[in-house]
Amino acid sequence: MTDPVLRRLWPLGPWPLLLPAAAIAAAAVLATTAMRSWPYQEWVRTSAEFHQQNAFAGPIAAAAATYYAGRLTRPDRVFALPSAPRAGRDSARRHLGLLAVTFTLAYLVGMAPLTAVTVEHAEHGGPDPLPIATGLLGLWASIAVGYLIGVVGRGALWAPISFVAVFAVVVLGTGGDTFSALVPVLHVAPAAGRVEALPFTVYRVAFFLLVAVAAVVAATAVLRRHRTRHRPVRAMAPLLVPVVLAVPAVVSTPALFAVEQDVQRVCRTQRGIEHCVHAAHRSRLPVMEQATAAVLTAYGDDTSGRVRRVYDESLRWATAVDDAASGNTEAHQDVVWVAVQPMSPTDHTGREVAWLLAGATACAARSDTTDEERALTVELALWLQNGGRAASSGPLSGIAPHALRDWMSAHRTGLDTCVLTAADLPG
Repeated sequence: MTDPVLRRLWPLGPWPLLLPAAAIAAAAVLATTAMRSWPYQEWVRTSAEFHQQNAFAGPIAAAAATYYAGRLTRPDRVFALPSAPRAGRDSARRHLGLLAVTFTLAYLVGMAPLTAVTVEHAEHGGPDPLPIATGLLGLWASIAVGYLIGVVGRGALWAPISFVAVFAVVVLGTGGDTFSALVPVLHVAPAAGRVEALPFTVYRVAFFLLVAVAAVVAATAVLRRHRTRHRPVRAMAPLLVPVVLAVPAVVSTPALFAVEQDVQRVCRTQRGIEHCVHAAHRSRLPVMEQATAAVLTAYGDDTSGRVRRVYDESLRWATAVDDAASGNTEAHQDVVWVAVQPMSPTDHTGREVAWLLAGATACAARSDTTDEERALTVELALWLQNGGRAASSGPLSGIAPHALRDWMSAHRTGLDTCVLTAADLPG
């Protein structure tokens, strides 16, 4: 066996590495298919996907590492005898090096399509290295833990157990904030305007790195003890270090997100109304303006100052911080906040503006309204959203658009206080 590559892969050959690597790459590609179809991308979301996709990549890598260790490190194997000079540190380093390099490359290949789409379609910013590092270190921690399970279990049959165990741990964060600092996958992803908090991310980087190192040290110690046939209990001592580090994060859950600093916004005034979006959503500004204009056309341009500013929801957190710093917390009370997200191609249909003008927003904020009162405001809001076109059936179907427009103008106070029903509509 003169080929150095074959010699390095002996005696199992390449398939125990290539098959799980293909599964890791395929899982990442498939899981990000929907994101790649979005009309525009956000770097903050793409960067976070590098740790979110550990939900599948981590368990696959852990199971493959368990299989690899179970096949190659049993002390009764002729190529893994305890008396062999490479038993222990050298063999663990060689195995883990192959596993880490192969699976990391596979993971990066799987994330490459989403990254390429983001490079082309992102409208602001760039990749965030810390969340990306969190994902890679989470993958390495899964590999190291899986390898340790295989070394301790001394058999490849532990691979399914390793998969289930690591999957259960990796997705703990999807249930809430409690364990989010200790696992790669978060229950909610960051977005433009709200990014992963720096202390939280730094802690996760340190913790995953420590888990990986502790598992490698423990696995090496177990392999060394194969020579003396001692029980590997004392070799597990390095695992106490990440356990101790995990306690503060569970007792006092750190803040997952922070307000984005130095937020850039794109603003424009049309028909006397200021529209602003996050710079990452600049292509949505015309969409927002057109939707607002359609609602105003249906309602009539005279809104009596009720709609002055329509802002992207992504600006809300930074705006609140700026208002608090200036001492004027009511500076943006008149803003209509609109959810602008890349997974929603239409982004803005004028819903929020329509609900405000129809009184539906006021009704939703009160607890003493009747079903009839709430139903009327919703019907009026839908009528405004549809550009003054009523449904074929319903309380508004027989009313001429100009008559309904005049009625809404005359009953603004009643709509704002949510005291009108369908019986009050013009005959």
